[in-house]
Amino acid sequence: MVECPFPKPVATCPDKMKCYIEEQAGHAIVFTLLVVFSLVGCGAVFYIKQQVTAKGESARDFWYSARNSQSWWSIALSICATSSGAWLLYTPGEAAFNAGWWGIIGYTIAMFLGPCVMAFLAPKFREQMPDSGNITDWVGQRFGRPIQLYVTIVLVYYMFIYLVGQLKTMGDMTEMFYGAHPAWGIVPVAIFTMIYTMIGGLPASIMTDWIQAVAILIFVVILVITCWAEVKVADRQWKEVSKGTDAGWDAFVALCVSIFGAEVLNLA
Repeated sequence: MVECPFPKPVATCPDKMKCYIEEQAGHAIVFTLLVVFSLVGCGAVFYIKQQVTAKGESARDFWYSARNSQSWWSIALSICATSSGAWLLYTPGEAAFNAGWWGIIGYTIAMFLGPCVMAFLAPKFREQMPDSGNITDWVGQRFGRPIQLYVTIVLVYYMFIYLVGQLKTMGDMTEMFYGAHPAWGIVPVAIFTMIYTMIGGLPASIMTDWIQAVAILIFVVILVITCWAEVKVADRQWKEVSKGTDAGWDAFVALCVSIFGAEVLNLA
């Protein structure tokens, strides 16, 4: 058995489960973070005014698309924050457990292929339709209205599943870490995010992504160092998890195809 140095649960958590922090502290952390992100998102209004004044663009178009305003590091941080969603808490571990290292490799390659393909194709889309808002505009011009409607339905369905997954995970973490009802995590996050996005538009989403991406990268570094230093894995366990299986290879192929398709059609 691999020992992980997690903190011990607090004693005041409901009997049905064990939690790691007090409920009051959990609410304080969640709502403080929501207020901070809301202030940053609302601050995007001043950023929009600055960009519109400097470039003479339409404020409405910049609110919707932030067109031609972001540097490579801004886009990279935004993609990092957007891609590192709720799936990080569940799916990679499940893939590793069921498919071994082939599953992890499949996930990694699939997540990498989507942005790479879009980095190659997106400039071509922009050359053909400089004023487009997203890929559905290009599909409509290239293949007609029926195909555009079909792609839009697929995208909306995928983004609905994406959003449900994010909010459900927030509810699960709320219940797991400090014993509150999942609604205390789902409802405030949905409301605060909707409000600051309505006010600041896409620039608000990008600016909050900067904070999330930096926090994620710091957390990953701390987690890797902690696990490497504190978690003890025997040689026998390393050999066991490094074995390849037919199920692992099947998962590798399935993950590459499914996640690649999802990431290419991910409007987030």
